Amino acid sequence: MCAAVARPGVPVDAVIDSTIVGASKPDQRIFRVALRHAGAQATAAVHVGDMLWADVDGASRAGIPAVHLDPARACRARQHRHVRSLAGIWRHVAPACAID
Repeated sequence: MCAAVARPGVPVDAVIDSTIVGASKPDQRIFRVALRHAGAQATAAVHVGDMLWADVDGASRAGIPAVHLDPARACRARQHRHVRSLAGIWRHVAPACAID
Protein backbone atom coordinates (compact mmCIF):
# COMPACT_ATOMS: atom_id res chain seq x y z
CA MET A 1 0.00 0.00 0.00
CA CYS A 2 1.20 3.48 -0.81
CA ALA A 3 2.00 5.71 2.16
CA ALA A 4 0.99 8.91 0.41
CA VAL A 5 -0.21 10.01 -2.98
CA ALA A 6 0.89 13.38 -4.33
CA ARG A 7 -2.07 15.66 -4.86
CA PRO A 8 -2.39 19.43 -4.85
CA GLY A 9 -2.32 20.71 -1.29
CA VAL A 10 -0.61 17.65 0.20
CA PRO A 11 1.99 18.80 2.74
CA VAL A 12 5.65 17.93 2.27
CA ASP A 13 7.04 15.66 4.98
CA ALA A 14 10.73 16.49 4.48
CA VAL A 15 13.09 18.59 2.43
CA ILE A 16 16.48 16.96 1.94
CA ASP A 17 19.12 19.69 1.57
CA SER A 18 22.51 18.64 0.21
CA THR A 19 24.32 21.25 2.32
CA ILE A 20 22.83 19.84 5.53
CA VAL A 21 23.28 16.21 4.47
CA GLY A 22 26.86 16.86 3.35
CA ALA A 23 26.36 15.09 0.04
CA SER A 24 24.71 16.05 -3.19
CA LYS A 25 23.44 14.05 -6.14
CA PRO A 26 24.73 11.73 -7.56
CA ASP A 27 26.20 10.67 -4.17
CA GLN A 28 24.18 7.75 -2.81
CA ARG A 29 24.13 9.25 0.69
CA ILE A 30 21.55 11.91 -0.19
CA PHE A 31 19.25 9.29 -1.68
CA ARG A 32 19.65 7.09 1.41
CA VAL A 33 18.79 10.02 3.71
CA ALA A 34 15.64 10.63 1.67
CA LEU A 35 14.69 6.95 1.95
CA ARG A 36 15.17 7.05 5.72
CA HIS A 37 12.94 10.12 6.02
CA ALA A 38 10.29 8.43 3.90
CA GLY A 39 10.58 5.17 5.80
CA ALA A 40 10.91 3.36 2.49
CA GLN A 41 13.11 0.73 0.95
CA ALA A 42 14.88 1.66 -2.29
CA THR A 43 12.85 -0.86 -4.28
CA ALA A 44 9.59 0.69 -3.02
CA ALA A 45 10.56 4.19 -4.18
CA VAL A 46 10.85 5.96 -7.51
CA HIS A 47 13.13 8.92 -8.21
CA VAL A 48 12.13 11.29 -11.00
CA GLY A 49 14.73 13.69 -12.30
CA ASP A 50 15.78 15.59 -15.38
CA MET A 51 19.56 15.15 -15.16
CA LEU A 52 21.10 11.85 -16.22
CA TRP A 53 24.30 12.02 -14.18
CA ALA A 54 22.79 13.42 -10.97
CA ASP A 55 19.29 12.02 -10.91
CA VAL A 56 19.17 8.84 -12.95
CA ASP A 57 22.71 7.62 -12.24
CA GLY A 58 22.59 8.63 -8.58
CA ALA A 59 19.23 7.01 -7.86
CA SER A 60 20.19 3.88 -9.76
CA ARG A 61 23.42 3.52 -7.78
CA ALA A 62 21.37 3.80 -4.58
CA GLY A 63 19.11 0.99 -5.82
CA ILE A 64 16.14 3.30 -6.48
CA PRO A 65 14.31 2.85 -9.78
CA ALA A 66 14.89 6.01 -11.78
CA VAL A 67 12.61 7.76 -14.23
CA HIS A 68 14.13 10.38 -16.52
CA LEU A 69 11.98 13.48 -17.01
CA ASP A 70 12.76 14.17 -20.67
CA PRO A 71 10.15 16.50 -22.24
CA ALA A 72 12.08 16.78 -25.52
CA ARG A 73 12.61 13.02 -25.84
CA ALA A 74 16.30 13.73 -26.37
CA CYS A 75 17.59 10.78 -24.33
CA ARG A 76 18.08 7.55 -26.26
CA ALA A 77 19.32 5.45 -23.32
CA ARG A 78 17.39 2.25 -22.76
CA GLN A 79 18.67 1.45 -19.26
CA HIS A 80 16.05 3.60 -17.54
CA ARG A 81 12.45 4.72 -17.99
CA HIS A 82 11.41 8.03 -19.50
CA VAL A 83 8.45 10.40 -19.12
CA ARG A 84 7.74 13.61 -21.00
CA SER A 85 5.88 15.22 -18.09
CA LEU A 86 5.20 14.55 -14.43
CA ALA A 87 1.67 13.56 -15.37
CA GLY A 88 3.23 10.49 -17.01
CA ILE A 89 4.85 9.26 -13.81
CA TRP A 90 1.80 7.38 -12.58
CA ARG A 91 2.32 4.51 -15.04
CA HIS A 92 5.66 3.84 -13.30
CA VAL A 93 4.24 3.79 -9.79
CA ALA A 94 2.73 0.69 -8.21
CA PRO A 95 -1.03 0.28 -8.82
CA ALA A 96 -1.63 0.61 -5.07
CA CYS A 97 -0.47 4.23 -5.34
CA ALA A 98 -2.74 5.15 -8.23
CA ILE A 99 -4.93 8.18 -7.77
CA ASP A 100 -8.57 7.27 -7.24
